[in-house]
Amino acid sequence: MKRVSLFTTLFALMVTLNVAANPLAGGDPAGSATAMTDAKWESFSKSLVRGLASEHKGLQQSAMRLAIQYAENTDISAAVFDLVKIYRNSDDENMRRMAVVTIGKMQHPWAMDFLARSERFEKSPCVRKQIRLALAAGNEMSATY
Repeated sequence: MKRVSLFTTLFALMVTLNVAANPLAGGDPAGSATAMTDAKWESFSKSLVRGLASEHKGLQQSAMRLAIQYAENTDISAAVFDLVKIYRNSDDENMRRMAVVTIGKMQHPWAMDFLARSERFEKSPCVRKQIRLALAAGNEMSATY
């Protein structure tokens, strides 16, 4: 029952954000992301963390997509170990790549260091390239601060 309610919550938040961002649907052209309060972003972040901790692959993928899309407004640092687990253990290369992108968007120091250390041992050329891109983006962000 918890999986269904969590999936429903994530789906409802995703639909709310997407419908409000679509001017053809009569919503705010600037998007509802600008209209969400801090409390709503915090609740949304907690839902993403629960989705990332889930064993449901589709829910994990949806949560990662939303975390990437709204990285500047969400805090999913509580899911850092779940993301690393997806990167390390998933049989699906695309899930692993998405986990790397999500970690790169988070810029969590421990996870970025983990990626830097594991890059040379990565067997998949696509995932290795994604790690390099995430690390380069992290280095670029550090240089601007």
